[in-house]
Amino acid sequence: MMTQSTEPVFTARTGRQSTPTARTVKNSEVKEIFDNKQRLSVKLEYNKNGQETVRKFGNGTKEETLYDTAGRITVKLQKNERNELLWAEGYVYGDDGKRTATVDNKGFVTLYEYNKKGQIQNVYYPYSQEIINNLKKEAEENGLPTNTDISENRYLPAEIKSGLIPLLNSMQYGLAIGN
Repeated sequence: MMTQSTEPVFTARTGRQSTPTARTVKNSEVKEIFDNKQRLSVKLEYNKNGQETVRKFGNGTKEETLYDTAGRITVKLQKNERNELLWAEGYVYGDDGKRTATVDNKGFVTLYEYNKKGQIQNVYYPYSQEIINNLKKEAEENGLPTNTDISENRYLPAEIKSGLIPLLNSMQYGLAIGN
C-alpha cells in the first residue's frame, strides 16, 4: 500500500516543496520512504517482533540494529555500500534492565551508574588525549579555566567486561546477538 504524507516538506537545500511517499505493508510497518524530487530513498526491514533491523539508504549506506531476547537494542552499526563498518555502538544491560555500559567500534567504553531511585547518578565517558586537548583548547578560546586532571581511570566490573566482548565481536563481524 502506498501512502503519501499530507504535509509538504520544505527542503533545506532548495527551499522547494517536496512530499515524501511511504510504502507500508502488514502491521503498519513502513517498508520504504522515498522522495523523487530530492532523490532520497530509505528501505526498512523488521524482525518477527516488529522491531526495525535494517535501514538501507539510497546511497548504499545501511544501518543495522541487533536486539537481545528481552527486545533491547544491543548493537547499532552503520556500514557503507562495500559493507565496511563506518561506526558501531553496543550496549550492556544490568540484571535490572538498565544500561550499564556503552562501547563503540574503537573500544571506547562509557559507564553508567544509578542511584537508589534508579536514576542516572554518574556517567563516565571515555577520554583520549585528543579529546582532552580539544576540550582544553575550547575552554581557553572561551576564556574558561581548565582543569589539568579531567580524567578518571576506572576498572571495568567483570559482568560489564564479559558483556562487551560479544558486542565488539558483533560489531566487527556482523554477528547477530539474541534475535
